[in-house]
Amino acid sequence: MINNVDSNYSVPIPLPYPKVGTPNSAVKVGVIPATGGPTKWFKVPGDPRNNYLARMDYIPGSNEVMIQQLNRLQNTNTVWVGNTKTMALKNILTDKDEAFLDIHDNIAWLDNTTSFTWTSEKDGWMHLYKVSRDGKQMQLITKGNFDVVNINCIDPTGGYVYYIASPENFTQRYLYRSRLDGNGEAERVSPANMAGQHSYQISADATYAIHSFENATTPRRISLINLNTHAEIKLMEDNAALKSKINELGLRNKEFLK
Repeated sequence: MINNVDSNYSVPIPLPYPKVGTPNSAVKVGVIPATGGPTKWFKVPGDPRNNYLARMDYIPGSNEVMIQQLNRLQNTNTVWVGNTKTMALKNILTDKDEAFLDIHDNIAWLDNTTSFTWTSEKDGWMHLYKVSRDGKQMQLITKGNFDVVNINCIDPTGGYVYYIASPENFTQRYLYRSRLDGNGEAERVSPANMAGQHSYQISADATYAIHSFENATTPRRISLINLNTHAEIKLMEDNAALKSKINELGLRNKEFLK
């Protein structure tokens, strides 16, 4: 890679990576006290050069870490909980797919860390699930014959997850929400009269959002909204000048075919 940030002259940075016929890097997870001292290493089963330790996160309010281990084919994700005191490991969940698994960062701990959220395509659609801490119970949160395109906000206090989906028209994306307890059906948050592509940056308490909207005839419009009512608080950019220039071209209306 080329580093052209730190000085007036670019500097090449060698980044070795495994090519065909060469061994993969062996990765391990260790624990060290914040005050210093020797490192203790988890003995995760499996060949470290043929498995990937893709994620490691502390479980809030505990002495445990969650480790996600992908196999070389990346069609099995084995989830371990490791005790940082005893260094014992426990397999709580194994997610499998005949083809391929995407790693994700949509884990939020719920119900006083007795359960957590998990993204999976186990029913044929990309959905969010609620999994008990021991992995024995797995409940569907986002229900419907559609893929969850993106998780925008998980709000344990309000009891909802907010996400982008395209249930009816794949050229359009809208914000939906579902209850974290799994009750009820998906609710559309984006206004019904705004057909097109929506995206959101949502505050942690799901009160406010920066909303972007565009479609085939509308340049991107960005505003700050109250997420509960979707009422606009402040217009940040409407691209009016661009809209005017497009209108002057006299382009024919676009038609979508499937």
